[in-house]
Amino acid sequence: MIGFIVAALDPGIDVSLAERHIRALASREMEGRMTLSRGMVRSSQYIASAMERSGLRPGGKDGFFDPFTVTVGQRPGELNTARFWNGEASLPLQLGRDYMPVYGSKTQTLLTAPVVWLGAGENVVGKWVAIPRSATEDLLRLKGQGAIGFILVGPQNPGGLELPIPTRTQGVPASLGVPVIAITSAAWNRIESLKNGLMLRACTDLQPNEGTARNVIGVLPGNDRKLRQEFIIIGAHYDHLGYGETGSRSGHALPHFGADDNASGTAGMLALADAFAKARSNRRTIIFQAYSGEELGLLGSRAWVATNANTLAKTDFMVNMDMIGRLREAEGLTVFSADTASPFAQLLASLRIPGLDIKPVFSTPGNSDHASFVAAKVPALFFNTGLHAEYHTEADTSGTINFKGVGLVLTCVKQIIEQLDAMDARLEFTGKPVQGGGDPGTTRRVRVGFIPDMGAEDPRGLRLTGATPGSPAELAGLKPGDILVSFDGKPIRDINDLQEALVAATAGFTVKIRVIRGADTLELDITPTAPQS
Repeated sequence: MIGFIVAALDPGIDVSLAERHIRALASREMEGRMTLSRGMVRSSQYIASAMERSGLRPGGKDGFFDPFTVTVGQRPGELNTARFWNGEASLPLQLGRDYMPVYGSKTQTLLTAPVVWLGAGENVVGKWVAIPRSATEDLLRLKGQGAIGFILVGPQNPGGLELPIPTRTQGVPASLGVPVIAITSAAWNRIESLKNGLMLRACTDLQPNEGTARNVIGVLPGNDRKLRQEFIIIGAHYDHLGYGETGSRSGHALPHFGADDNASGTAGMLALADAFAKARSNRRTIIFQAYSGEELGLLGSRAWVATNANTLAKTDFMVNMDMIGRLREAEGLTVFSADTASPFAQLLASLRIPGLDIKPVFSTPGNSDHASFVAAKVPALFFNTGLHAEYHTEADTSGTINFKGVGLVLTCVKQIIEQLDAMDARLEFTGKPVQGGGDPGTTRRVRVGFIPDMGAEDPRGLRLTGATPGSPAELAGLKPGDILVSFDGKPIRDINDLQEALVAATAGFTVKIRVIRGADTLELDITPTAPQS
């Protein structure tokens, strides 16, 4: 029988340690922790060092690292070249320093043609057209006027990267069907003296960017002679969006620090590792896991689940923490997948932690790494403090984190783990199929800006806490408290329905949505934009 638990912050949890981890992982040095990036390497090394300091044993195929193969966007191939000249001088450009082929460009294409600058009033037929990278909305119009290649000059946004990283959200539509290169402002300034009669000979070559990503895994052996052969998994993804390279809601090519998403969950996992390692009271063996590739479709957790069937067969339950850094009174702490083992509901109802409103949800969304385990019929709980306006933007910084709230969440997670670990019997999986999300083949192609209330359960539809400033949702007139009931004729009951509706949406095409606001039902027009807009 599970009794009532009354607690303040758990004294075994070092909240200041969690804060240091969040600040480090969300620092500029980590560059947004994009999978396959330099930031991935740095952050994974930081996590491995933290696990080692806490006394965990290496749990990966390569020490603490557990590698897997992944393809992220594109990379420049060997055929890239670019040289400007006129009748008197020539200026070759260096790949990666001066220029970069742009994702979506027509690849392995050599083009020699005159160059004109947008706005010069010249005919663009049969020419390379140079425009600011911030003005890519003009590309289709200019191609229709006869342009056969494009030169994108300078950063997309003030203070952003001079050259794009060749991934989808910083590229151009493949349907454009012409070569496109980006060059730095400095490179363009150097060729100003050549502008009269200027020509460009360039070849664009882009190949699939396949590489080795890595999860980080540490193991704390159990202390019960019998139960140490069973496992508890505590996981969190550490990857984020880099320089807005995938999934950015702002579209800005700036560092997306990901303090809440998901430095907070990763820091929580590391703080729990430290607490359990000091206590040495865990009966079962605990495997602490930090996943890469979550933002690309749960790739890290899926890879681990696919290759560790023997461990999964002896796993009692899994805990996932994703975005636990923004605890607010109205939203509280949402705990998803409460139906995946019968003791979960009673245990969650028994917790009494002052300052923490716990909201169990009896279904499993497919939008984070717990879904990989639930799909393998492992009981799991997913802890989340809700979406916010800074989600998937460059504004998700350490300064927005409620660190005391992180401590309350970790108190809750730790006590749940301890209660479940105290049980002698294995948990029986009772969950239902995973609902939507997490499928890289159904990546959302549009931006709308809804901010759902992840903890709300309303039979009428999906309750919203607001809209992202400047987003299509705000322009459509969405308000906090609105209940979204349909999108383009599709009924919306929860976040999974919305995700599926957005997969079918097309940027630039206006659709009807219906919302309940107070006693009224409203029909509004909304025009989704492309993710990079």
